[in-house]
Amino acid sequence: MTSVKTFSGLNKDFVASYIRSVIYSLSSILRRIDSFADYDDLTMADSLKEIERKLNRLQKLMIN
Repeated sequence: MTSVKTFSGLNKDFVASYIRSVIYSLSSILRRIDSFADYDDLTMADSLKEIERKLNRLQKLMIN
């Protein structure tokens, strides 16, 4: 059974900032797709992989 840690105010700020960073990255990808400017499948794939790694890191921090 896994448990999720509770966070103090400072840690909540860290988590919120981390999530904002991921949202910003996703928004950037979406803007590029919507405008078709600088659209490159490999770049998009790399960006999405980095976002996935960030989310996995956050999940590990919250569970451990």
